[in-house]
Amino acid sequence: MHVAYYPWCWGFEEPAVTDAPLQIFAAELDRSTPALFCEDYVTELQRHGRNASVITYPGAYHSFDIHSAPFSTALYTVTDDCRIEIGKDGHSRFQRGTELELDISAAGGWSEIDGSTPAQAAVMEACWGEGTTIGRNDAADKHALERLQELVKVHLLGGGNSGN
Repeated sequence: MHVAYYPWCWGFEEPAVTDAPLQIFAAELDRSTPALFCEDYVTELQRHGRNASVITYPGAYHSFDIHSAPFSTALYTVTDDCRIEIGKDGHSRFQRGTELELDISAAGGWSEIDGSTPAQAAVMEACWGEGTTIGRNDAADKHALERLQELVKVHLLGGGNSGN
């Protein structure tokens, strides 16, 4: 069993995963690791016959399970246009339309993206911004924890017959 709370869900040409079930918990208002990417990723995994699901919590921000009211940070903001795919060669590629592509790996990685070319400028526009909001959402945290406990019982404790 694999469980991920608000992960960054990259696109893959051929998703390489185990046969274990995957559960992703995502936040609707997450601008650090957008839920939309995880929803697309799970759809792709399911298309390949994998047991994967995502629960997106309405009104929740990134880090919905921390013990702090929502607050703004100086962290990056990711837009829905920040589409990155991992190729069979392991390289991360950003593409917008059919004309603009940037091999982020060949450019030296994320830390080397400085906007000096049209492709790098497009990556910066789509994948970075200023500030995002993170913080607790009681309903999302409660439901995710309950769902996680159910998954542990079913997949790790043999259907809940652990004697407890």
